[in-house]
Amino acid sequence: MNLAVITGRTTKDFETYTSKTGTMIAKTNVAVDSGFGDNKRTDFIPVTAFGKTAEFCSQFINKGDLVEVRGHIVTGSYKKTDGTVVYTTDVNVDDIKKLQGKPKDKEIPATMPQTSFEELNEQIPF
Repeated sequence: MNLAVITGRTTKDFETYTSKTGTMIAKTNVAVDSGFGDNKRTDFIPVTAFGKTAEFCSQFINKGDLVEVRGHIVTGSYKKTDGTVVYTTDVNVDDIKKLQGKPKDKEIPATMPQTSFEELNEQIPF
């Protein structure tokens, strides 16, 4: 089972763009603290939301908001122009809750809209 649950503060507003298939994608990092005293550290975990979840994130979640993200870990890699390979690890958002933060202009709905796997699979070109 691939399940990630993280709680932390967003480091910036979600950056959004649209995929070639028309799906909205939203990305940010979540700062997650661990340890105490001299052993305290902060990890900056990249999170990515798709479809209706991405729309929700871009509308209702601000930089610095405390959020709980439930999702799954996705690894990947890409080659930079100089030929070096960069390995990536992201959490793809299945569910997100705003625990604390400034409200945006709109009130947060009681339930977050979900994009089903079937909807996403229909949009994948392969």
